[in-house]
Amino acid sequence: MKKALLLLLCALLLAGCAQKKRSAPTPTDAPGTAEPTTFAPLPDDASVLPRRRGEGVVETDTTLDLRKADKTAAYAALFALALAPGDYCGKTVFLTGTYSSFYDESIDHTYRAVTLFDEAGCCAQTLYFVPAPDVDPSVFPENGEEVTVSGVLEPYTMGDGTDSYRLTDARPADRESRTPEQ
Repeated sequence: MKKALLLLLCALLLAGCAQKKRSAPTPTDAPGTAEPTTFAPLPDDASVLPRRRGEGVVETDTTLDLRKADKTAAYAALFALALAPGDYCGKTVFLTGTYSSFYDESIDHTYRAVTLFDEAGCCAQTLYFVPAPDVDPSVFPENGEEVTVSGVLEPYTMGDGTDSYRLTDARPADRESRTPEQ
């Protein structure tokens, strides 16, 4: 019984972070009226939704700095970036998260990424990055360790034709300062 309850609780926690497509509520009769109440449809364009910045998130015309943000605020800011990457393209992004890399032998390329988790640890956003040409790859930590990087956000097309975004000219950054390590 305890195992079943634990499994149910885990399923509910994981379902809480699942992305669901929102739709407008169906019209219903409001109490005391003969006319149905209608609701405006939700926008499909995420750029019209208001932006909220959490504690520690610093955004300027040229920079999005998530290094001092708590986990939930940093995750939310990266999620907003994923919804409307065009609003952030060309900005220098600073972030601290979990490092991962993968070597693809078929194209002789190493993919590198930073993953941010929310406070509960159930939701994650990952941002792929390409190190600057002058950065020695050995400066990056082992997979699963914390890393702080900075880079310029740019759009790109993946091998399968899918449009995405990534950090270019990325380099390790000092977690405390506002400038990348040289």
